[in-house]
Amino acid sequence: MNAEPSAERMTAIVAALAARELAGRRVATRGGAAARTWLTAALTELDAVSEVERFDTAAGGAANLYATIAAPTPDPAPAPGSPEIWLTAHYDGVGDIDGVHRPGASDNASGVAVVLEAARLLKERLPNGVGLRVALLDAEEIGTVGSAHHAARLVASGRSPYVLNVDGAGELNEAVAVEAGGPAMPILAALDAAGKSAGVPLRAGQVASDNRRYAAAGLATVGLGAGMPGYHSEHDTADRVQPATLLAMVRLVVGTVEHLAQHTDISTETPAPPERLTTQETGEASMNPISAEPPVVVIGAGPVGLAAAAHLVERGIPFQILEAGDEVGAAVRSWGHVRLFSPWRYDIDAAARALLEPTGWTAPDPEDAPTGAELVERYLVPLAATAQIAPHLRFGHRVTAISRVGVDRMRTRGRERAPFLIRVDIGGVTTDLQARAVIDASGTWSTPNVLGASGLPAYGEIEAAAFIDHALPDVLGPARSLYAGRHTLVVGAGHSAANTLLTLAELAETEPGTRISWAIRTGSAARTYGGGEADALPARGALGARLKTLVAEGRIELVNQFSAETVRVLAGSGGIEVESIDARGVKKLVACDRIVAATGFRPDHSITSELRLDLDPILGSTRALAPLIDPNEHSCGTVPPHGVDELSHPEPDFYAIGMKSYGRAPTFLLATGYEQARSVVAALAGDWNAARDVRLELPETGVCNTTLPGEEIESAGCGTSCGTPEPVSVGLPTGISGGLLSEPLPLVQTSSESGCCGT
Repeated sequence: MNAEPSAERMTAIVAALAARELAGRRVATRGGAAARTWLTAALTELDAVSEVERFDTAAGGAANLYATIAAPTPDPAPAPGSPEIWLTAHYDGVGDIDGVHRPGASDNASGVAVVLEAARLLKERLPNGVGLRVALLDAEEIGTVGSAHHAARLVASGRSPYVLNVDGAGELNEAVAVEAGGPAMPILAALDAAGKSAGVPLRAGQVASDNRRYAAAGLATVGLGAGMPGYHSEHDTADRVQPATLLAMVRLVVGTVEHLAQHTDISTETPAPPERLTTQETGEASMNPISAEPPVVVIGAGPVGLAAAAHLVERGIPFQILEAGDEVGAAVRSWGHVRLFSPWRYDIDAAARALLEPTGWTAPDPEDAPTGAELVERYLVPLAATAQIAPHLRFGHRVTAISRVGVDRMRTRGRERAPFLIRVDIGGVTTDLQARAVIDASGTWSTPNVLGASGLPAYGEIEAAAFIDHALPDVLGPARSLYAGRHTLVVGAGHSAANTLLTLAELAETEPGTRISWAIRTGSAARTYGGGEADALPARGALGARLKTLVAEGRIELVNQFSAETVRVLAGSGGIEVESIDARGVKKLVACDRIVAATGFRPDHSITSELRLDLDPILGSTRALAPLIDPNEHSCGTVPPHGVDELSHPEPDFYAIGMKSYGRAPTFLLATGYEQARSVVAALAGDWNAARDVRLELPETGVCNTTLPGEEIESAGCGTSCGTPEPVSVGLPTGISGGLLSEPLPLVQTSSESGCCGT
């Protein structure tokens, strides 16, 4: 047995686990099973007594591997002088996606290599009676499911071991990140001594991995992390894992275990916490104690959620991002085929740009307008891969409820001092996390408005769900077969409806038998057509003009004054029938094969039912923000700048930002969300001057309430203050939910000569 760690042996382990044949080792796949077979053989080479624990996940069957390297004393709990220690690391990866190999070398083949090499070295070094066991965990990438099973098993057995979890040993970015949980002071004391002895720099930092499952179960746990940029991507390759980092990490782990084993009083006494951790520059101690304060939790890894993370990095505030999907920009990817209205210069947050530029990232042309897919691949993916953000991203974490620890909505005393309790579903396993503040940037894409005109589902709508799509289906892409040669009814008068109608018309040119009907509630489609040549944005006006021409030519059948009340599945025909009944009792029927309900979106406030929120009764935004964005009242021009004051609730330190902050208003722009994020984070940092110095540069894209030719005039009043001429925009809504175009638009500004809003 070699007395010194071998970088060659560890790099060979990393290469084997990152091999293309293992296809990224995703849970419940052949690649994951192959990795497990390889690791079982590796444990056998250590002469370890191994065991497999199988369990089910939402993705399918999974399995942890356990091995006893050195047997502890017979007692279930470690006796003084003979502690039981577990070395843990997850072996699963995100897996290959769409044919792209994602090797998972740093995350977490490198961690597995460190654990195996440490076990090899410690097998002959530990005193008799000291227990050393290894757990190679599955299903970490879908919500730390494997460690949840293992932690529950340890607790049920009555054992209270020390747990060292390694998640990433690819690149020593200044120092090894250390996160402690449970009664971990003995491990921290040992770790501090090992770091000084081995010359390995340490820093307090988040290690958002399996260690948190053990800590949540009350076990003494420390997570160690030295990941590298590009994890969860095709760039996480074996050749990028640094041998020096592997050696540093294994020396740190071995030294920590030896220190725990040699100090016979360590399991019965709790030493004072180490005041300082070793720094890279001097090898001395740094004033960087591990903080017990929970992080700020950001919900959602879309554009605005990642912008909030970038500002938290800039302010030095610990954070964690919880994303329900398997990758960043999950909602944006759903409309990846559609082009944003706003060009790149409005789509990149300033703090995010500051993180990206040092990485060699190439900024897009500021005047080009990206598609949703381009926004993800050229901006969100590289931003999420930065060293400052990547370690704090947790995928497959769906937030189901938010409250305060030990405090329900009725209780006031001690409320502000109680941390937030966030209940999370992780691959079918429920766990609770804590936060000092919550920034909800989860958006509204997953909660579209219903088809029914009254805000309630139409009769039969739920039963007919298989025939109904919501906004912006990829008619010319993967969804083509659902629409080609069939009759589609598009319901809605916003920009999403217009976009879908135009793509269906394009489909009809090459697919015989494709029919299009368009149902709107009002008596005229003039507002959807926009201002034509008078539109402040010519390309937008041309878009409406094309739609108007298609209706005039009969290629799109317009059905006005249509309020969906009932949806029936037609037995035998494979189609559906939609019935409308207006206020006068007049019935209309449309029989079709498929429906696109482009009826907008609404926020889901159910997860915050135990928080004290002040919501506008109409929009569902904060009451203070509603007058600034209400499309029933807000006229031409831009949304006024707003920030933390307009986004605050009676519940301190809870903020909804981004599309969710607008409730049901459709006029949100990314630049607005970025400024919201900046203002809120400044407030969390205590910099109230910066938080309230809200500035917003937007294109002239407001929704205009101007009555257009052909539209029935409901009121002779102006609806807003008249007087001084100001820039106006006439045409379709232009927010994320209403401003997605099939082509980029130039920005053109016009001025009204007199009157209100150019009328």
